[in-house]
Amino acid sequence: MSDVSQFEAKCRNAHEKMFLASRPQEFQNLFRSVRDYTMLSRERLFDLWESVRHVQTHQIPGDVVEVGCWRGGGLATALWLVNLERHERLVWGFDTFEGHGEPNVDEMDVWGNGMRDRWLREMETNGSWCDVGMSEVRDNVASVCGSLDRLRLVKGRAELTIPVTQVDRVSVLRLDADWYEPTLAALRFLWPQLSSGGVLIVDDYGHHSGAARAVDEFFGRLRPKFTWIDYSCVVAVKS
Repeated sequence: MSDVSQFEAKCRNAHEKMFLASRPQEFQNLFRSVRDYTMLSRERLFDLWESVRHVQTHQIPGDVVEVGCWRGGGLATALWLVNLERHERLVWGFDTFEGHGEPNVDEMDVWGNGMRDRWLREMETNGSWCDVGMSEVRDNVASVCGSLDRLRLVKGRAELTIPVTQVDRVSVLRLDADWYEPTLAALRFLWPQLSSGGVLIVDDYGHHSGAARAVDEFFGRLRPKFTWIDYSCVVAVKS
């Protein structure tokens, strides 16, 4: 490791220690348990923690839904809190569990890189992009939470599975599907199910043009008041 890389690693570790030191001990312990199962920053993971605690504390009805699960760190964070409170709400995870689907040709990341070109390269080189199977996700979540009684995983493209899956009410809706189509489908079918006082989290609003376009098109002038968690993730409480 170069001197620059070592310095950057030391800075990251120092920042992480400072961030965690001001958070509840329960979150610190959970963060260390799920950090290998998520790409979420500590700020985004703490926002999810606080969102689930908000709906628990204020008895907002509905399940927790995550669209785009990767290795299950977000699911584990939500389920750990649901199990802790012995609440009847479910935790849903929608994902292909086979890696990213194909994005639209015009979708880009924050640096202007074409996501379809990246997807094609990943498919040619690796056969998939971020491929994590359902059984691995279940094992990862179980290693953190123990009981999976309240967990429901739905395999397939979100734009196909969400419309035919009955989720009656939602208290936390976390969107981390990156692309336009699954993000728009989740908003169309699950935003109406989000309870008043429930929380919408859009992980990639500032990073992926597809996710941002889906949000902007869906809400138009009636968009909720979003708060930025970091450069990409936004959160809103439904009025």
